[in-house]
Amino acid sequence: MAAIADIKVATTNLNVSRLVTTSATVGVDRTLSPSGFITQGVPRWEDRAGGVPVGYPSLSMSFRRPQGQNRNYKVSLRVHIPTLEQIAPSVIWTKAYDCAFFGEFVLPERSTVVERSALLWTALSLLAQNIEASDAVPTDATGSPVFDAVRNLAFVY
Repeated sequence: MAAIADIKVATTNLNVSRLVTTSATVGVDRTLSPSGFITQGVPRWEDRAGGVPVGYPSLSMSFRRPQGQNRNYKVSLRVHIPTLEQIAPSVIWTKAYDCAFFGEFVLPERSTVVERSALLWTALSLLAQNIEASDAVPTDATGSPVFDAVRNLAFVY
């Protein structure tokens, strides 16, 4: 269990153009290709490498403009990573379950690009284990509880 402790985030000038894998030979291990629209205005991307459509990992994103009394933009992301199972003696694969991520940004119509960027960078900081200065010194551990919660199912007490 993670204790309630300080969490370090960056709210300005975060360069997220570089993520580093632990592999010396592979930069990416999955490619999500456009696969159409779930509904009008909600595109979907899939990794078709597994060959079983019900098991394709996927991303969808929606973008909603302010409407009526609601003066907020909304950007929503959904990531699904399905796990397949084969029930003997069948040779047919079925989806056993999905691991999923749902993220949503609510952006007031009056917000500035600086405010929206600060929100984005803060959210990204919570998904990072380290944040470093542009010259790589210093590097600070974020202390984000997200990693331990997702990977080890550990809650903050």
